[in-house]
Amino acid sequence: MDPDEPPARAIERRKAKAVDVDVDVEALQAEADHTSPAAAWARCQGNLESLAKLKDARGGARRSRAEIVDELAADLSSYYGVLRELVDMFLGLFSPAECVEFLDAAEKPRPVVIRANTLKTRRKDLAAALVRRGCVVEPLADWSKVGLKVVRSDVPVGATPEYLAGHYMLQSAASQCPVLALAPRPGERVLELAAAPGGKSTYCAQLMRNEGVLVCNDLKRDRHKATVANVHRLGVRIALVVCQDGRDFPGVMGGFDR
Repeated sequence: MDPDEPPARAIERRKAKAVDVDVDVEALQAEADHTSPAAAWARCQGNLESLAKLKDARGGARRSRAEIVDELAADLSSYYGVLRELVDMFLGLFSPAECVEFLDAAEKPRPVVIRANTLKTRRKDLAAALVRRGCVVEPLADWSKVGLKVVRSDVPVGATPEYLAGHYMLQSAASQCPVLALAPRPGERVLELAAAPGGKSTYCAQLMRNEGVLVCNDLKRDRHKATVANVHRLGVRIALVVCQDGRDFPGVMGGFDR
């Protein structure tokens, strides 16, 4: 403010610069209520019910299936914070109800899972050692003979003496399944094109009983630092760590069984 300017004139000048903005508070509140997580979830439940009843409507439905699925996809994307493109893909793979179950399951935290390294120990011996260190563990599932689920731990699971000695690997259940499906056997030549950091590769060596040839390839040389460390820690003796573009690998070497 100019000290020489009369106060009344200064006030008039400020009023002239002011811009009146009309704010529709009710409209803003209605929009907030419409986009709230609770409202989005309520619409999801309603649309799932509408889709379940749609086949019995026989032409009497107010909205088409495409319209209901479109609104459902938008609300699922908003509620779960997932890209709309991913929701559309999931709805193409699953039924609407299964898609909701899938997205809901993805929100739940996964348990810490370890894989006992039978090249150095047995699962029951490893479980007993971890229990003595204050861990609560249980078998992963019926389909796994080496997996352990860490329910609770008083010590860092990735820094125990057993971990440093290579008695186990931190590896999710989902990461173990491809190796079981591959089912490598002792004496075979096995190639993994994207091996870093070595979880699946070392599991292959475990099932191969350290017999045969295991080629661990990865395009990123820096990622192989973890691969080499895990190969040594877990006692794998049949691994060959290489860094090649997987697309060019047929010209590098061949003759693989798996």
